[in-house]
Amino acid sequence: MQNMFELLSSQIETLNRKAVTAYEQGNFEAGLDLAQQAYQQAKTYFGTSHPNYIKILNTLTLQYHAIGRFDKAESLCQQCLEIIKLRLGENHLDYAKTL
Repeated sequence: MQNMFELLSSQIETLNRKAVTAYEQGNFEAGLDLAQQAYQQAKTYFGTSHPNYIKILNTLTLQYHAIGRFDKAESLCQQCLEIIKLRLGENHLDYAKTL
């Protein structure tokens, strides 16, 4: 039997996968709604430095970019970069890949 964290993690990941699928199908408004739900839940349950939160934040960034909300997408992208920089450091290869 899954513990509560595993169950919540699975539910949030399912929302994120649905958001990505909607994005890939060009259904950006539905994808944005799903990504926002996943984002809120991830922020609450994982916190803002957890790798799953960063992944979901990236999905939300893509959704905003797809609907032309470049200001919001840029802001979220900067947030992702800052979190990765804090977690890994400026000299880490994975941080460099995000630049």
